[in-house]
Amino acid sequence: MNSHSPGSIRLAPLRPLARPIASLFAALILTQSLSATSLYWDLNGVTANSGTTSSGTWDGTNVFWNTAPTGTGGTPQAGTTSTDDLFFSSGATFTAASAIVISGAKAANSVTFQQTGPVTLSGTGLTLGGGTSPGLNFSSGTGANIISAPLTLADNVSFTNSATTLQSISGGVTGAFNLTLKANSTGGITLSTASVNNGGTITNSGSSTGAITISGGIGTNVGNILHSSAGAFTLSTTAIANTGNITLSGTGTGVATLSAAINTVGSITNNGATTGTTTISGVIGSGVTGITQNSATSSLFLTGANTTYAGTTTLTSGILRGSGTP
Repeated sequence: MNSHSPGSIRLAPLRPLARPIASLFAALILTQSLSATSLYWDLNGVTANSGTTSSGTWDGTNVFWNTAPTGTGGTPQAGTTSTDDLFFSSGATFTAASAIVISGAKAANSVTFQQTGPVTLSGTGLTLGGGTSPGLNFSSGTGANIISAPLTLADNVSFTNSATTLQSISGGVTGAFNLTLKANSTGGITLSTASVNNGGTITNSGSSTGAITISGGIGTNVGNILHSSAGAFTLSTTAIANTGNITLSGTGTGVATLSAAINTVGSITNNGATTGTTTISGVIGSGVTGITQNSATSSLFLTGANTTYAGTTTLTSGILRGSGTP
Protein backbone atom coordinates (compact mmCIF):
# COMPACT_ATOMS: atom_id res chain seq x y z
CA MET A 1 0.00 0.00 0.00
CA ASN A 2 1.38 3.34 -1.06
CA SER A 3 1.59 6.11 1.48
CA HIS A 4 2.15 9.84 1.08
CA SER A 5 3.40 12.49 3.39
CA PRO A 6 0.66 14.48 5.08
CA GLY A 7 -0.54 17.38 2.86
CA SER A 8 1.40 16.17 -0.17
CA ILE A 9 -0.24 15.62 -3.60
CA ARG A 10 1.29 13.60 -6.36
CA LEU A 11 0.84 15.41 -9.74
CA ALA A 12 0.96 13.73 -13.12
CA PRO A 13 3.76 15.02 -15.31
CA LEU A 14 2.75 17.75 -17.76
CA ARG A 15 2.99 16.97 -21.46
CA PRO A 16 4.97 19.32 -23.69
CA LEU A 17 2.84 22.02 -25.37
CA ALA A 18 5.26 22.65 -28.19
CA ARG A 19 3.25 20.84 -30.85
CA PRO A 20 -0.17 22.46 -30.15
CA ILE A 21 1.41 25.91 -29.93
CA ALA A 22 3.34 25.34 -33.14
CA SER A 23 0.16 24.17 -34.87
CA LEU A 24 -1.67 27.26 -33.63
CA PHE A 25 0.98 29.59 -34.97
CA ALA A 26 1.03 27.73 -38.29
CA ALA A 27 -2.74 28.13 -38.61
CA LEU A 28 -2.50 31.83 -37.81
CA ILE A 29 0.24 32.32 -40.40
CA LEU A 30 -1.79 30.41 -43.03
CA THR A 31 -4.90 32.48 -42.30
CA GLN A 32 -2.91 35.68 -42.60
CA SER A 33 -1.31 34.60 -45.87
CA LEU A 34 -4.73 33.78 -47.38
CA SER A 35 -6.34 37.07 -46.38
CA ALA A 36 -7.42 39.27 -49.26
CA THR A 37 -5.94 42.68 -49.99
CA SER A 38 -7.77 45.34 -51.98
CA LEU A 39 -5.36 46.91 -54.47
CA TYR A 40 -6.06 49.86 -56.79
CA TRP A 41 -4.34 50.59 -60.11
CA ASP A 42 -2.23 53.67 -59.43
CA LEU A 43 0.51 54.89 -61.74
CA ASN A 44 2.23 57.40 -59.45
CA GLY A 45 2.39 55.82 -56.02
CA VAL A 46 1.52 57.93 -52.99
CA THR A 47 1.18 61.10 -55.08
CA ALA A 48 -2.31 62.23 -56.05
CA ASN A 49 -3.45 61.02 -59.48
CA SER A 50 -3.12 63.37 -62.43
CA GLY A 51 -4.27 63.08 -66.02
CA THR A 52 -7.30 61.28 -67.41
CA THR A 53 -5.81 57.99 -68.61
CA SER A 54 -4.51 55.04 -66.61
CA SER A 55 -2.65 53.27 -69.43
CA GLY A 56 0.30 51.15 -68.35
CA THR A 57 1.87 47.69 -68.20
CA TRP A 58 1.02 45.24 -65.41
CA ASP A 59 4.20 43.20 -65.29
CA GLY A 60 4.94 42.59 -61.61
CA THR A 61 7.85 45.04 -61.81
CA ASN A 62 6.13 48.38 -62.28
CA VAL A 63 4.88 49.63 -58.92
CA PHE A 64 1.38 50.33 -60.20
CA TRP A 65 -0.79 48.94 -57.40
CA ASN A 66 -1.69 50.74 -54.19
CA THR A 67 -3.73 50.02 -51.08
CA ALA A 68 -5.23 53.54 -51.19
CA PRO A 69 -8.53 53.72 -53.11
CA THR A 70 -8.17 57.49 -53.59
CA GLY A 71 -4.76 57.26 -55.25
CA THR A 72 -3.13 59.34 -52.53
CA GLY A 73 -0.98 57.83 -49.80
CA GLY A 74 -1.29 54.11 -49.14
CA THR A 75 1.33 51.43 -49.73
CA PRO A 76 2.38 51.05 -53.38
CA GLN A 77 3.48 47.63 -54.62
CA ALA A 78 4.25 45.79 -57.85
CA GLY A 79 2.87 42.30 -57.35
CA THR A 80 -0.55 40.75 -56.83
CA THR A 81 -1.63 37.35 -55.51
CA SER A 82 -4.55 35.02 -56.16
CA THR A 83 -6.34 36.26 -53.02
CA ASP A 84 -6.20 39.96 -53.90
CA ASP A 85 -9.20 41.99 -55.05
CA LEU A 86 -8.05 44.40 -57.75
CA PHE A 87 -9.66 47.64 -58.93
CA PHE A 88 -9.23 49.67 -62.13
CA SER A 89 -8.55 52.25 -60.97
CA SER A 90 -7.84 54.45 -57.95
CA GLY A 91 -9.35 57.90 -57.57
CA ALA A 92 -11.85 59.48 -59.96
CA THR A 93 -9.72 61.30 -62.55
CA PHE A 94 -9.45 58.56 -65.18
CA THR A 95 -12.23 59.54 -67.56
CA ALA A 96 -10.50 58.79 -70.88
CA ALA A 97 -9.98 55.43 -72.58
CA SER A 98 -7.05 53.49 -71.13
CA ALA A 99 -4.98 50.55 -72.39
CA ILE A 100 -3.56 48.22 -69.74
CA VAL A 101 -1.30 45.39 -70.89
CA ILE A 102 -0.69 42.25 -68.82
CA SER A 103 2.88 41.01 -69.23
CA GLY A 104 3.44 37.52 -67.84
CA ALA A 105 0.82 35.32 -66.23
CA LYS A 106 -1.03 37.16 -63.45
CA ALA A 107 -3.51 36.13 -60.75
CA ALA A 108 -6.19 37.80 -58.66
CA ASN A 109 -9.27 36.76 -56.76
CA SER A 110 -11.41 39.40 -58.45
CA VAL A 111 -11.06 42.38 -60.76
CA THR A 112 -13.46 45.33 -60.57
CA PHE A 113 -13.72 47.93 -63.32
CA GLN A 114 -14.94 51.20 -61.81
CA GLN A 115 -13.29 54.10 -63.62
CA THR A 116 -15.56 56.00 -66.02
CA GLY A 117 -13.08 55.87 -68.89
CA PRO A 118 -13.23 52.46 -70.60
CA VAL A 119 -10.31 50.08 -70.05
CA THR A 120 -8.91 47.66 -72.63
CA LEU A 121 -7.16 44.85 -70.72
CA SER A 122 -4.96 42.84 -73.07
CA GLY A 123 -1.85 40.70 -72.98
CA THR A 124 -1.05 37.37 -71.40
CA GLY A 125 -3.42 35.40 -69.21
CA LEU A 126 -5.19 36.26 -65.98
CA THR A 127 -6.29 33.61 -63.49
CA LEU A 128 -9.29 34.41 -61.30
CA GLY A 129 -10.19 32.88 -57.95
CA GLY A 130 -8.50 32.27 -54.64
CA GLY A 131 -10.64 34.12 -52.10
CA THR A 132 -14.21 35.19 -51.44
CA SER A 133 -16.59 36.11 -54.31
CA PRO A 134 -14.12 35.66 -57.18
CA GLY A 135 -14.68 37.02 -60.67
CA LEU A 136 -15.06 40.14 -62.79
CA ASN A 137 -17.18 43.06 -61.60
CA PHE A 138 -18.26 46.07 -63.65
CA SER A 139 -19.48 48.81 -61.32
CA SER A 140 -22.30 51.22 -62.02
CA GLY A 141 -20.91 54.17 -63.99
CA THR A 142 -17.96 52.35 -65.54
CA GLY A 143 -17.28 52.57 -69.26
CA ALA A 144 -17.60 49.92 -71.97
CA ASN A 145 -14.57 47.84 -71.03
CA ILE A 146 -12.84 45.28 -73.23
CA ILE A 147 -10.96 42.25 -71.88
CA SER A 148 -8.99 40.48 -74.60
CA ALA A 149 -6.57 38.69 -72.26
CA PRO A 150 -7.31 34.95 -71.80
CA LEU A 151 -9.09 34.16 -68.53
CA THR A 152 -8.62 31.01 -66.43
CA LEU A 153 -11.02 30.08 -63.64
CA ALA A 154 -9.35 28.77 -60.46
CA ASP A 155 -12.69 28.69 -58.60
CA ASN A 156 -16.39 29.06 -59.33
CA VAL A 157 -16.50 32.57 -60.79
CA SER A 158 -19.09 35.24 -61.64
CA PHE A 159 -18.89 37.94 -64.30
CA THR A 160 -21.26 40.67 -63.04
CA ASN A 161 -22.23 43.81 -64.93
CA SER A 162 -23.94 46.47 -62.79
CA ALA A 163 -23.42 49.22 -65.39
CA THR A 164 -25.49 50.40 -68.34
CA THR A 165 -22.58 49.87 -70.73
CA LEU A 166 -21.73 46.73 -72.71
CA GLN A 167 -18.76 44.72 -71.41
CA SER A 168 -16.76 42.68 -73.94
CA ILE A 169 -14.67 39.59 -73.17
CA SER A 170 -12.83 38.16 -76.16
CA GLY A 171 -9.80 36.21 -74.95
CA GLY A 172 -11.61 32.99 -74.06
CA VAL A 173 -12.40 31.31 -70.75
CA THR A 174 -10.90 28.07 -69.46
CA GLY A 175 -10.41 26.37 -66.09
CA ALA A 176 -12.17 23.50 -64.31
CA PHE A 177 -14.93 25.50 -62.59
CA ASN A 178 -18.40 26.94 -63.05
CA LEU A 179 -19.06 30.30 -64.73
CA THR A 180 -22.02 32.52 -63.81
CA LEU A 181 -22.97 35.51 -65.95
CA LYS A 182 -24.99 38.31 -64.37
CA ALA A 183 -26.36 41.40 -66.11
CA ASN A 184 -27.71 43.23 -63.07
CA SER A 185 -28.48 46.42 -65.01
CA THR A 186 -29.34 47.28 -68.61
CA GLY A 187 -25.75 46.79 -69.74
CA GLY A 188 -24.90 43.38 -71.14
CA ILE A 189 -21.91 41.06 -71.46
CA THR A 190 -20.57 39.70 -74.75
CA LEU A 191 -18.13 36.78 -74.91
CA SER A 192 -16.71 36.70 -78.44
CA THR A 193 -13.81 35.58 -80.64
CA ALA A 194 -12.28 32.85 -78.44
CA SER A 195 -14.42 30.07 -76.98
CA VAL A 196 -15.81 29.61 -73.52
CA ASN A 197 -14.52 26.18 -72.52
CA ASN A 198 -14.49 26.01 -68.74
CA GLY A 199 -14.82 22.59 -67.16
CA GLY A 200 -18.11 23.30 -65.43
CA THR A 201 -21.51 24.84 -65.99
CA ILE A 202 -22.49 28.15 -67.60
CA THR A 203 -25.35 29.95 -65.85
CA ASN A 204 -27.00 33.19 -66.94
CA SER A 205 -28.80 34.49 -63.86
CA GLY A 206 -28.72 38.28 -63.97
CA SER A 207 -31.38 40.28 -62.14
CA SER A 208 -32.04 42.85 -64.88
CA THR A 209 -32.56 43.12 -68.64
CA GLY A 210 -28.98 43.36 -69.86
CA ALA A 211 -28.31 40.91 -72.69
CA ILE A 212 -25.82 38.05 -72.57
CA THR A 213 -24.28 36.97 -75.88
CA ILE A 214 -21.80 34.16 -76.42
CA SER A 215 -20.55 34.24 -80.00
CA GLY A 216 -17.08 32.76 -79.62
CA GLY A 217 -18.33 29.22 -79.24
CA ILE A 218 -18.84 26.86 -76.32
CA GLY A 219 -16.39 23.99 -75.97
CA THR A 220 -16.76 20.35 -75.01
CA ASN A 221 -15.45 20.89 -71.46
CA VAL A 222 -18.60 22.82 -70.58
CA GLY A 223 -21.35 20.87 -68.85
CA ASN A 224 -24.92 22.10 -68.45
CA ILE A 225 -26.00 25.53 -69.71
CA LEU A 226 -28.79 27.30 -67.81
CA HIS A 227 -30.51 30.57 -68.75
CA SER A 228 -32.75 31.98 -66.02
CA SER A 229 -32.48 35.78 -66.30
CA ALA A 230 -34.78 38.56 -67.52
CA GLY A 231 -32.30 39.63 -70.18
CA ALA A 232 -31.96 38.20 -73.68
CA PHE A 233 -29.66 35.19 -74.03
CA THR A 234 -28.01 34.59 -77.41
CA LEU A 235 -25.68 31.81 -78.52
CA SER A 236 -24.50 32.70 -82.02
CA THR A 237 -21.85 32.40 -84.74
CA THR A 238 -19.62 29.58 -83.48
CA ALA A 239 -20.75 26.07 -82.57
CA ILE A 240 -22.21 25.05 -79.22
CA ALA A 241 -20.50 21.78 -78.24
CA ASN A 242 -21.11 21.39 -74.51
CA THR A 243 -21.44 17.97 -72.93
CA GLY A 244 -24.66 18.42 -70.97
CA ASN A 245 -28.16 19.85 -71.19
CA ILE A 246 -29.34 23.31 -72.27
CA THR A 247 -32.21 24.64 -70.15
CA LEU A 248 -33.91 27.87 -71.19
CA SER A 249 -35.82 29.22 -68.18
CA GLY A 250 -35.79 32.95 -68.83
CA THR A 251 -38.25 35.38 -67.25
CA GLY A 252 -39.86 38.63 -68.41
CA THR A 253 -38.31 39.64 -71.72
CA GLY A 254 -35.40 37.24 -71.36
CA VAL A 255 -35.95 35.27 -74.55
CA ALA A 256 -33.29 32.92 -75.85
CA THR A 257 -31.94 32.72 -79.39
CA LEU A 258 -29.67 29.87 -80.46
CA SER A 259 -28.41 30.59 -83.97
CA ALA A 260 -25.10 28.72 -83.79
CA ALA A 261 -24.83 25.07 -84.78
CA ILE A 262 -25.72 22.91 -81.79
CA ASN A 263 -23.47 19.89 -81.27
CA THR A 264 -24.53 19.46 -77.68
CA VAL A 265 -24.45 15.99 -76.17
CA GLY A 266 -27.64 16.27 -74.12
CA SER A 267 -31.16 17.69 -74.27
CA ILE A 268 -32.67 21.14 -74.88
CA THR A 269 -35.62 22.33 -72.79
CA ASN A 270 -37.61 25.56 -73.07
CA ASN A 271 -39.56 25.98 -69.83
CA GLY A 272 -39.24 29.68 -69.01
CA ALA A 273 -41.86 32.33 -68.31
CA THR A 274 -40.74 34.82 -70.95
CA THR A 275 -43.26 36.70 -73.06
CA GLY A 276 -41.35 36.37 -76.33
CA THR A 277 -40.42 33.63 -78.75
CA THR A 278 -37.53 31.27 -78.13
CA THR A 279 -35.85 30.58 -81.46
CA ILE A 280 -33.42 27.82 -82.39
CA SER A 281 -32.23 28.53 -85.92
CA GLY A 282 -28.89 26.79 -85.64
CA VAL A 283 -28.62 23.29 -87.06
CA ILE A 284 -29.34 20.76 -84.32
CA GLY A 285 -26.78 17.96 -84.40
CA SER A 286 -27.08 14.24 -83.84
CA GLY A 287 -25.75 14.48 -80.30
CA VAL A 288 -28.89 16.25 -79.08
CA THR A 289 -30.96 13.58 -77.38
CA GLY A 290 -34.24 15.46 -77.22
CA ILE A 291 -36.07 18.79 -77.35
CA THR A 292 -38.88 19.69 -74.94
CA GLN A 293 -41.25 22.64 -75.17
CA ASN A 294 -42.81 23.25 -71.75
CA SER A 295 -43.64 26.96 -71.56
CA ALA A 296 -47.14 28.38 -71.67
CA THR A 297 -45.88 31.92 -72.40
CA SER A 298 -42.88 31.46 -74.70
CA SER A 299 -43.35 29.71 -78.04
CA LEU A 300 -40.49 27.58 -79.32
CA PHE A 301 -39.54 27.90 -83.02
CA LEU A 302 -37.15 25.42 -84.63
CA THR A 303 -36.14 26.86 -88.00
CA GLY A 304 -32.85 25.18 -88.89
CA ALA A 305 -32.24 22.47 -91.48
CA ASN A 306 -32.11 19.75 -88.87
CA THR A 307 -31.37 16.76 -91.07
CA THR A 308 -29.17 14.86 -88.58
CA TYR A 309 -31.20 15.39 -85.42
CA ALA A 310 -32.88 12.11 -84.47
CA GLY A 311 -33.89 12.74 -80.87
CA THR A 312 -37.36 12.93 -79.37
CA THR A 313 -39.25 16.21 -79.66
CA THR A 314 -41.86 16.68 -76.93
CA LEU A 315 -44.63 19.25 -76.57
CA THR A 316 -45.73 19.48 -72.94
CA SER A 317 -47.10 23.01 -72.88
CA GLY A 318 -47.39 26.05 -75.13
CA ILE A 319 -46.64 26.35 -78.85
CA LEU A 320 -43.98 24.47 -80.81
CA ARG A 321 -43.26 25.23 -84.45
CA GLY A 322 -40.69 23.25 -86.35
CA SER A 323 -40.06 24.17 -89.95
CA GLY A 324 -36.68 22.49 -89.71
CA THR A 325 -37.51 19.48 -87.54
CA PRO A 326 -37.48 15.95 -89.00
